[in-house]
Amino acid sequence: MAPDAFEYAVRDLLQRDGCHARKVGRANDQSVDVLAEGPAGRRWAVQCKHKQDPTSGKPVGVGVLYALAGTYQRAHRAHVGVVVTNGRFPREAHRWGTEYGIQLVDRTALARWAAGNQPLWDVLPRIPAPRSGHHH
Repeated sequence: MAPDAFEYAVRDLLQRDGCHARKVGRANDQSVDVLAEGPAGRRWAVQCKHKQDPTSGKPVGVGVLYALAGTYQRAHRAHVGVVVTNGRFPREAHRWGTEYGIQLVDRTALARWAAGNQPLWDVLPRIPAPRSGHHH
């Protein structure tokens, strides 16, 4: 699957979950590939990382999280920043994501989400409550 197709697949899953979602990925997409408005009023900024070799290739680096954390609220006014990959994340990325509130969807979580019985927000362990105020 081409990276582009992967972004559309993620958009389609969000639409299936009842979101208004659109693919925005471009050269200067400010780390966001898909923007979505959820039925509960949350705005999602999603960065997609498609790996050619998902199981033995390099995991998604923490740099991807840094970039998204720096832009998703300011550039996109999103409530939730998510990185979705068909690969995996190193332990450092999980730790960093937990600390800075970036949600990680790896190969396993993606399979569970794509299986179709749960929307993304039920697949993720912790997400901000809908329509909550910003806290820093």
